[in-house]
Amino acid sequence: MLFDSTGLYFVRNRSTTAEVIRLSTGEFQVWVPGNLGSLLRADHILAVPPLAERLVALCGDDLRMRPTRVLRRATNEAWPYCELMPFTEIAIPDDVSAALASSVRVWRCGRYLLVHNTIKQKLDALDFPDLVFDPNLGQLINFGGP
Repeated sequence: MLFDSTGLYFVRNRSTTAEVIRLSTGEFQVWVPGNLGSLLRADHILAVPPLAERLVALCGDDLRMRPTRVLRRATNEAWPYCELMPFTEIAIPDDVSAALASSVRVWRCGRYLLVHNTIKQKLDALDFPDLVFDPNLGQLINFGGP
């Protein structure tokens, strides 16, 4: 299915290779060792506090965040992260048109974070060189994922 997603970007991290899982405590544990970047995707979306705080400042009521930690029990290390919880979800291709017509600036699509172009431009100006903004939502919306 073809659709116009101009203005929406899914955000990913080019340097994250570690995988994390949520613990019953609400914290996250490194499940597969690797690099932890400024944005992590698991069943939940995690960001380092400076990125999370900036996103909340830019997106206002569209996004909620919850402080948490990522633990590596094998080495007894812990890093502060924030769980990002967009209030709006894009679940099917038809949702893209509604999203573009709305005043919402951030969405969730499965385990992915989507941002409007205005937010992308502001994040581009910040020092998060590991973030990648991908306008190709075709794979994502069709649940293929990048």
